Amino acid sequence: MTTRTDLAGLLDQVSTDRMTATIATLASDPLAGRRVGSPGGAAARAWLADQLTALDAEVRTEDFPVRGVPQVYEAPAVTWGDRNGSQQLVFGRQVAIHPASADTADTTRGPLGLAGTDDPAGRWLVVPAEMSLFDAYRDTHGAAGLLIRRPVDAEGWQFTMLAGPDPGPLPVLTLDPDTHHVVLVAAAAGDGWLDGATPLRRDDVTGTNIHARLRQPAPGAATCC
Repeated sequence: MTTRTDLAGLLDQVSTDRMTATIATLASDPLAGRRVGSPGGAAARAWLADQLTALDAEVRTEDFPVRGVPQVYEAPAVTWGDRNGSQQLVFGRQVAIHPASADTADTTRGPLGLAGTDDPAGRWLVVPAEMSLFDAYRDTHGAAGLLIRRPVDAEGWQFTMLAGPDPGPLPVLTLDPDTHHVVLVAAAAGDGWLDGATPLRRDDVTGTNIHARLRQPAPGAATCC
C-alpha cells in the first residue's frame, strides 16, 4: 500500500458524504445541543466513542468537573409594547437570556428607559450597542433589568453561549438587532414597556473528554473516513 502524506493526497481520501452525515447526527434534535452535563451531551459522547471504536481505535474517557453551567430551565414569555400595540417575542430568535443574568422566575413588567440616561427605578433599561455591560451596571439601582443587543446567525437564531460569567445583580435579556433597535427608539421617545423573566440557574456538572488512539492499519485497510 502506498501511503499519501502530502496534504492534497490526504484531502483526496476524505469523504464529504461521511463528514456531512456526522455533522447532521451531532446537530440533530435528539442530541439537543450537546450541552455539557446534559443527556444530549452524553448521547453525543457515546455516539462518538462508538464511531471511533468501529475504526479499531482504543477509546477511553476522562471526566472533569464543570462549575456554574448556565441552564435556562423554562423558556420565558417576554412581551413588549408601546402606544401602537404589543408583541410577544420569539425566544431564541428575538429574545434570549444573557449568561450574566440573575435568576428571576417571576415575570416583571416595567416601562422602558435608556441605560445611563433615565431614572432606572422600575425600568427595563435598553443598553445602547456601543455601551458595555460593565458600564450599563453603573446606574441601575432599582432597575427591573437590562436589555442588550446580540447578533443572530444566518438563520436568525441568537448565538448560544455554553458558559459565561458569574451572575450579575439584575435580570439581563438579549434582543436581536432589529428588535433592539425598535425598543431603543421607543425608550428614547419615552414610550414603551416590557414584561419578562430570566429563569436561569447555574449547575455544577461533569464533563467528559474522549481519548482515542488509532492502531496501525492492516495492509490494504482503509486509512481515512
